[in-house]
Amino acid sequence: MDKNEELTGLLRKLIEQNNRHNEAIISLQKKLLHGVEDLRTTISFQSLKDKTIEFLFEDKLIRLFVPDADHDFVQRSILRGRCFYEAPVLRKVRESVNLAGKSVIDIGANIGNHTVFFSKICKAGKCIAFEPVPFLASIARRNVEINHLPKVEVLNLAVSDVAGKLSVSRHLAHNLGGTSFCEAEDGNIDSVRIDDLDLGHVDFIKIDVEGNAHKVLLGARETIMGSHPDIMIELFADEFDPSKEFLEDCGYGLLSDFGGKNYFFRHVG
Repeated sequence: MDKNEELTGLLRKLIEQNNRHNEAIISLQKKLLHGVEDLRTTISFQSLKDKTIEFLFEDKLIRLFVPDADHDFVQRSILRGRCFYEAPVLRKVRESVNLAGKSVIDIGANIGNHTVFFSKICKAGKCIAFEPVPFLASIARRNVEINHLPKVEVLNLAVSDVAGKLSVSRHLAHNLGGTSFCEAEDGNIDSVRIDDLDLGHVDFIKIDVEGNAHKVLLGARETIMGSHPDIMIELFADEFDPSKEFLEDCGYGLLSDFGGKNYFFRHVG
């Protein structure tokens, strides 16, 4: 090996070592920033009056009760951003459909974040929210109450393709909205089909049910075919194709990908 090759090899090793050193520094910086952000969020949470955050959204005062913001992803995101969870997605909904005075169904309401947006910001005429987790449904009801939304009803029910009983199969403390369920004769959560309910005409349906969206659609075929509501739906990879095919059979087309696995479908004939 001549001197040039030896120097080239040495220089390459020094560059590789320097790159590894820089990567370690960047990783450490990210951890420190994350730690600082967590600390700020914890301090902010502890200072909340009645565990309720207030913020202005387009000159409207919004109040959201976030009692689990110290550990739950959705509530923590609201606290950190001092805004609605998934605000960019919600803005796209409003740009895509006029909900003023319309009938809305929110399936998988969590703490009522989207329900409040549809009702207070979009001025929906009526909104029925479904949330199967009992304590999340109670938080949603409180958020409806403190935002003075008398035309909203929160139901502590799961929605699927069959009516029956469910029990919790997975509980995530850091993401309470990610709770999953399974059918169980001795379950303590009631499941309903949208088609079995007397909901009248429906203009808009939002579905976010952690991988069970296709079952919700199957149980809402008559409602979908009768009312032709616009539909925003969260679809996991394994349910995208069958759900899209189902909606296409009902005369729907995919109009937009809102991001975050949220898709917007509209009846196109």
